[in-house]
Amino acid sequence: MCRCKAEGQHVSGMARAVELLGLRACLTQSIMDSGEGLPASWVIRTTEDCIQHVAEIPYENQFVMNTREVEHGTVTYLEKIDLLQSNLLAAHSVWVNETEIGFLSKAGVKVSHCPAAAMKMLGFSPIKEMLDAGICVSLGTDGAPSNNRMSIVDEMYIASLINKGREVYVQGTTDPTAFPAEMMLEMVTVNGAKSVLWDDEIGSLEIGKKDKTEIAIISLACLIRPRATHAVASTITFLNTI
Repeated sequence: MCRCKAEGQHVSGMARAVELLGLRACLTQSIMDSGEGLPASWVIRTTEDCIQHVAEIPYENQFVMNTREVEHGTVTYLEKIDLLQSNLLAAHSVWVNETEIGFLSKAGVKVSHCPAAAMKMLGFSPIKEMLDAGICVSLGTDGAPSNNRMSIVDEMYIASLINKGREVYVQGTTDPTAFPAEMMLEMVTVNGAKSVLWDDEIGSLEIGKKDKTEIAIISLACLIRPRATHAVASTITFLNTI
């Protein structure tokens, strides 16, 4: 299992805690509240991967349109300056249009869907459209200010239900097979690993890989409902009690 977090100005402290606890994590330093542009000390830095909150609220898109002279919002601007790359993990990506979904897909950008935070503060993400476009979508919790529970298992449950509901609104008919438990499990394991560019080592149970996430999930499902081992994904997604 891997924790991925872009966390303010105290990443060195988080790194020490992660090492002390024996966790696996991808930590990035944030430039939030650093003013316009990149800090001067970042001029000589390079990165293999990047996490960025993208298109969270309508005001963000409007601000970008007003100040960067683009037709829509953040994704359109990132495409214009060639920052949409396969090493970018775009958190949230709620307020994106069809053209911008195409930009994300073409560039191989990964998206982190944070359903609880979206429902609390942001709005419905067009996850179905992203998946149909071939975008790798994983699940996340976002931070404590926008999510009081911080449980990835809860996010599996919420993501399945709210996206089923959105499909009813969009299509005008119900489809209980939409966003099944198996898809949620894939989002938190395989797609999670792909999102942090670590899928060669974690994310699935394969010879040579390190990940034990799936074993932990299966074990938890068996504890919750011992006789339901034939439906592990559904048990962990819809019947979690942690």
